[in-house]
Amino acid sequence: MAKVKRKEAVAAGPSMKELIARASERVAMSDELWRRVRRVSYQDDVDTLVLRFAEGVSARQIPTDDEEGVIGIFDGKKIVGLEILDITGNLENANPR
Repeated sequence: MAKVKRKEAVAAGPSMKELIARASERVAMSDELWRRVRRVSYQDDVDTLVLRFAEGVSARQIPTDDEEGVIGIFDGKKIVGLEILDITGNLENANPR
């Protein structure tokens, strides 16, 4: 009888609730700005959380820090989104394709 190779179970990634909690720890934003977030997506291949705002906000309202992995997505002088790199702090959650 032939041996059957079984695929190893892929570890489930973090929940969206966990990711949002981590984002709120990394990015100092007011509750008003959090309410302006309209779309949230997690890119598991690079362990990055992307937040998109309903409308652009002043760059002074959101502290971005490239060294800390919080990168602003700009439209002119307004921030329309944020990319938070290594959101889980543990790249083992990344799922390269």
